Amino acid sequence: MNKAIYFLASMFLCLSASAQDEGESSIHTVKATYGWNTYQEIPTGFRDQDETLFYAGEISVTGVYALSWTVKQPYSNYEFGLSVGYERSSAPLFRDQSQVGSYNVDHYLILGQMHFDYWTSDKWRLGANFFLGGGWDSGNFSEGVERFNYTQVDYHYQIDALSLSYGEKVGFELNAGYGALGYIRGGFFHRF
Repeated sequence: MNKAIYFLASMFLCLSASAQDEGESSIHTVKATYGWNTYQEIPTGFRDQDETLFYAGEISVTGVYALSWTVKQPYSNYEFGLSVGYERSSAPLFRDQSQVGSYNVDHYLILGQMHFDYWTSDKWRLGANFFLGGGWDSGNFSEGVERFNYTQVDYHYQIDALSLSYGEKVGFELNAGYGALGYIRGGFFHRF
């Protein structure tokens, strides 16, 4: 996991320090987005050492809050960058039809990003995104069932076949795809 983080960070730093085209500066974009309905899942059943089954009740999910920073050379259709995200899932925990506690799982993401524009105009952009990276899940259980606490490391991705944005320096975007950041994602950006 550390090697992947170092690789993504060094890729991003190299791109942000790359040579300038005809004296023009690179275009940086900072985005804040919220994603709905991801492929992230949380465990719904647990077995104790004596084979007693514990199971989750109704699961609630916050959605994915994400921040990204991308760099683009002038007149290029490609942007490269780094994104971080957070999502929380929680549920009550039952044994033999009785609630015995609750738990939540915090999902943390670190993803490298590539964006490609299919079409651009003065303020409109239509493109696609590809994210690849990793993350970790931290499962925390209430008192009495804390023996199920866990941490796991995962690889993650996001593929957005459709990315539509409007604005020059400040604007909004909508993305539709599949992955760890949400099937539908919306947010705001600032370019400088």
